[in-house]
Amino acid sequence: MKNLFSKTINHKKSEQGQALILIVFSIIGLLGVSALAIDGGNAYVDRRKAETAASAAALTASITRIEGGNWRSAALATAKTNGYNNDGVTNIVELNTPPINGPYVGNSEYIQVIITSYLKTYFGPVIGVPQTINVGQAVSQSKPAEYGQMFNGYAVVSLAPHSDC
Repeated sequence: MKNLFSKTINHKKSEQGQALILIVFSIIGLLGVSALAIDGGNAYVDRRKAETAASAAALTASITRIEGGNWRSAALATAKTNGYNNDGVTNIVELNTPPINGPYVGNSEYIQVIITSYLKTYFGPVIGVPQTINVGQAVSQSKPAEYGQMFNGYAVVSLAPHSDC
């Protein structure tokens, strides 16, 4: 009796090795997606970190300016504390008053902090992208408080926009 499980399979010579090529292309695709996820994730984290550092530096600069201190050195110190030391190679911290772009251009009450970060990629050099550039910026107002009468001295004030009182 002939064994039913022992069939002979005839392969053509030209079809041998197809699986190997498909596996190689699959591995290359998986590495590409992994590289995008890792480098893209690092770039996203660095951008959020730069924005947070710029916000903290702008706030510190405004408070120090209102108090009469050296707001530039205070902003740079805050940026350095948050990981951006203004070394000119991995990051640049730029302080502007008045701001050079945005809705407050030319208004000297505002301080703008721009942090540019150069982040090296891990898998990017394989496709010709050795680094990513992230820019985070923040603007803060440094206007001292004004003391005076509120609501022309009235004791009872209605803050409802459409009121008959």
